[in-house]
Amino acid sequence: MIYGGMLLNVWLKAVFQRARPHFDDPLLVIDSYSFPSGHTMAATVFYGALAAIIFTRVTDWRWRCVIIFGATFMIALVGFTRIYLGVHYLSDVAAAMIEGAAWLTISLTAFQTVRRRSRLKQNE
Repeated sequence: MIYGGMLLNVWLKAVFQRARPHFDDPLLVIDSYSFPSGHTMAATVFYGALAAIIFTRVTDWRWRCVIIFGATFMIALVGFTRIYLGVHYLSDVAAAMIEGAAWLTISLTAFQTVRRRSRLKQNE
């Protein structure tokens, strides 16, 4: 799931070819393209998938809220650090979160569809 998202991210970087922010005294210098943020996209897919797995195993709504808050906090933290380090614009991070959420949704939907079809075939 994460590798597929990373391939999508590499493809989008090649399509948009947006230069990274330029500062006189940067904290970090990276030569690749900026849009969308690969770290933020990977964090979105990873923490989103982890939250989805744990969410299905927990029934108490309070713990479910904690799971969602924790995943959202970690994703936002990664996005913030990319902006703070000066290697991405806010739009790079926002697009990566949207890209990661879309990829995660597609992947989880495909996984659930295959799983349900497999169960139906076993029950026949």
